[in-house]
Amino acid sequence: MFISIFIVRHIFKIKDDIICGVIGDFCVIPSYFILLKCLAINPKQLIIADQEWESDFGDSEDNLEEFKRERDFEQEQNKLIVFSEIIMIFFYLYNNFVRLSDFGSRFNFRYVVFIYVFLFFMMLHLINVKYKEWENSKLLIYKDRLLSGLATYTQEVDKSYQSVRMFRHDFTNILVSMRETIETQEIEAVRKTYGEILEKSSIILEENRKEVAKLSNITVLELKSVLSAKILQAEMRNVTVELEIPGVIDNIRVEKLDIVRLIGIALDNAIDAAVETEVDKAVIKVAIFNKGLTRYYVIENDMVQEKLPIPLIFEEGYSTKGAHRGHGLANLDAITSNYPSVSYRIQAKNYKFRIELEMS
Repeated sequence: MFISIFIVRHIFKIKDDIICGVIGDFCVIPSYFILLKCLAINPKQLIIADQEWESDFGDSEDNLEEFKRERDFEQEQNKLIVFSEIIMIFFYLYNNFVRLSDFGSRFNFRYVVFIYVFLFFMMLHLINVKYKEWENSKLLIYKDRLLSGLATYTQEVDKSYQSVRMFRHDFTNILVSMRETIETQEIEAVRKTYGEILEKSSIILEENRKEVAKLSNITVLELKSVLSAKILQAEMRNVTVELEIPGVIDNIRVEKLDIVRLIGIALDNAIDAAVETEVDKAVIKVAIFNKGLTRYYVIENDMVQEKLPIPLIFEEGYSTKGAHRGHGLANLDAITSNYPSVSYRIQAKNYKFRIELEMS
C-alpha cells in the first residue's frame, strides 16, 4: 500500500489503481530484502526468547544476576512486540471495516498508511536494537568467562611450575642422600634407601597438569583458556582429556568468540557423553594440528550408544540427554555456516563420537 500510494502514484505519476496495486505487489519481496539490509536484521536471530546460548543458570550470585538481566531484556522486547502487534490489529480493523464506514471515510487513507508504516518501522527498529543490546550483553559475559578461564589456566601453569621445582629439589636430595650408600656398593642397601626415600617423598606427576602443560604450544589466549577450563571441568567429572598438539598454534581462522564457542560446544558434548559411559576413567582425545595450509581440530570420545543418526543430532531440541537439551550441535552448524572456509565431519558409530573441524 505504501509503495502503491506514495511511490508509484505520486513519484512516478501513475494514476491507474490496478497498475499501482500490481507494481506494489511485485515490489514487496525486493523491499523486504532492502528493509532487512538497511536495518541490519537477521530474521532467524531476532527474537531473544528463541535464542539458545550455552549458559547454565546455577545458584551463584553471578548466574542469578545474569538470569535477571536476560529476563529484563526479554520482557522489554516482548513489550515492543506486543505494541507492534496492537498497531497491526488497529490498522487491519481500520483498513477492512472503519475505512468503509462514514466515520472512516472522513480520514485521508494516505495519512493513515504513512503513520502506520512509520510506526511499524520504528517498532521493528526498536525490537532489533533491543536484541542487539542483549547480544552485546551476552558477548561481554562470554569475554568475562574467557578471562576467568585464562586466570584458571595461569594458576594451573603456576602449579605445574611449582611441581617441577619440587621435583628438581627432591631429586637432588635423593641423589645426595644416596651418595654414601652407593659408594659402599651394597646393592641391597641402595635398593632399600631408594624405596624409603621415594615412599616418603611427595613427588606427584599429575596427569591433568601434564595435559595442561601441552597447551604451551598454543599462543592464542582465548583458545588456550577454553581448553584449560574444559580440562579442569572434565577432571572434576572424573574424565581424562588427552591432548595432542604437535606444532605451534599462533593464529585462528575465525573470530575469537566463535572458536571458543565451537570448541566449548564440542567439549561440553564430549564430557557429557563420556560421563554417561560410567566407566572408571573415561577418556576424551583432543588433537589440534596443521596439515599443509589446513588446520584441524579433532575431538573424540566414547558414548553409550553404538550408533547415532547424524541428521537428527543437528535438529533443534534433539538430544540423547533429555528434554530442553540438544542445542549445542545445532549452534555448531550455525556458526560454521558463517565461514565458507570452515567445514566439519562427524562420525557416531562403534560407540565412538568424533567431530573434526577443518579450517582452510
